[in-house]
Amino acid sequence: MNFTKLCISKFEILLPMLFLFFSSQILAQVGINTTSPSATLDVNGDFRVRNMTETYGDYVITTDTKGNFSKTKTYLLYDAGEVVASGAVGRSLTGDEIMEDIDLDLEVPVLIPANKEVKVIITYSVPMGTILNSNPPNTYIGATFFKDNTEIQQGSRKVSLSYNASQTNDRICNMSTITNSYVENFSSLADDLVVKYSIKGYIEQYSEQSNLSYSYKFNMWQPGNSNYNWGKASVSYQVYIK
Repeated sequence: MNFTKLCISKFEILLPMLFLFFSSQILAQVGINTTSPSATLDVNGDFRVRNMTETYGDYVITTDTKGNFSKTKTYLLYDAGEVVASGAVGRSLTGDEIMEDIDLDLEVPVLIPANKEVKVIITYSVPMGTILNSNPPNTYIGATFFKDNTEIQQGSRKVSLSYNASQTNDRICNMSTITNSYVENFSSLADDLVVKYSIKGYIEQYSEQSNLSYSYKFNMWQPGNSNYNWGKASVSYQVYIK
């Protein structure tokens, strides 16, 4: 037997095995600036990624205190918008009277996309009160919150305007601002859905003098600069998906 040929033959068999062994060890964990990597890729220092592909996905990348990366499925902002009142809305009531569903022109249509878990957040702020020289008896005034023309009570709010004769003058209004947020979750739907959220005014007046009329305003004092810090009514929405 030729000893030289035998050695070469065994070396030819051993070499691929050694290559596979060391390759598996090298490919198992790679360290940069570290001789003892603890993950498939362990970077001891800063890193930079260039020319990343821009996509919209369901996951965000997070890190823990040790720098370990992971992906987390969470809500991501999908859409947002706002409607601001364009003018004041006034109403007058006489005696004991209730006026509901006063159109304030505050409505937002919200798209619920299909095949996603969706969270909708609605926030509104509506100034409201009496006009000058109109200090009414004890009165409830407020905002009624609607989803597709059905009241959602957890979104509605009202306050009391208490009678005070000393406030009956041409410089002071009895007013307040109602602000509220409403959150709704939607399970995954087979088709897109449009939901309309709206805010409407509410007045509930009680007066012992049935022949006296009192006037109220919603949304603002008046358009333009002479709004006297009433602010302007608005309703906004945010849609998150995952």
